[in-house]
Amino acid sequence: MNASLHRHHRRRAHRLGPRGALAIALLALGVGLTGCASRRPPEPLAVVAPAPVPLPPPGPALDVKDGHVWSPDIAAVARELQQLALDNGQVEVMRTAGNQVRVRIDAADAVDRRDALQPRFRHFVERAAEVLARSPAVRVRVEAGIRVNSPANSPAAAKGRNQALGWARGTEAILASRGIPADRLTSEARAGGDAEPAGSFDAGPRRYIELLAADPIAQ
Repeated sequence: MNASLHRHHRRRAHRLGPRGALAIALLALGVGLTGCASRRPPEPLAVVAPAPVPLPPPGPALDVKDGHVWSPDIAAVARELQQLALDNGQVEVMRTAGNQVRVRIDAADAVDRRDALQPRFRHFVERAAEVLARSPAVRVRVEAGIRVNSPANSPAAAKGRNQALGWARGTEAILASRGIPADRLTSEARAGGDAEPAGSFDAGPRRYIELLAADPIAQ
C-alpha cells in the first residue's frame, strides 16, 4: 500500500479519536484488499476445439474383371442386357477393353427389305432402354455400320454410311422415347474402310447396329 496514504490515515485517526481511527483502519484495509484484487492475473481464455471436418462419402465400389474396371452401374447393365440377349437369341453382348458394354445386332435381324427397323428389333431396343435409363451415369452411343470393299471416301462407302446413319438415328429415337435423356445419347455411322468394329467383333456381320454403354467412372 502507498506509504503516504498510511501517513494520511494515521494523521486523520489521531484527530478523530479511537472510533475514527478504527474506521480509518477498516477503510484502509478495504482499499488494500481492493488494490490486491485488482492485481490478480486475468483468467485464461477457454480454448474452443475446431469442429471436425466431415470426410467425403466413399466412392462407389469398383469391380475389376479380366483386367477391366467396372462400376456397379455398368456391371448391372451388362447382366441385364445379357439376359435380354438370351431371350432374343440374335444379340451379342460383351464387355470390351474400353470398359464398355457392347451390344451388337446383325442388321439382317434388325432391318427389313424396305430399310425400316423390324418390330422385333424395336421391342429389344425398348427393353434395353428401360435397363439403361435406370443408370443415370451411363452414356449410350449407337453405331451402325456397313462393310464394303471400298475406301472410306468412295461413293459406295458414302452411300452405305447414309444408310447406316438412318438405322442409328432410328435406334437412338427409340432409346430417347423410353426415357434416356438426349445428353446421354449419341449416334454415328460407319462404312467402307472405317466400318471395322472395335473390340472383339472383328468377325462380325457385314451390316450391324450396336449399342455401346459406358460409365465415365470406369474410364
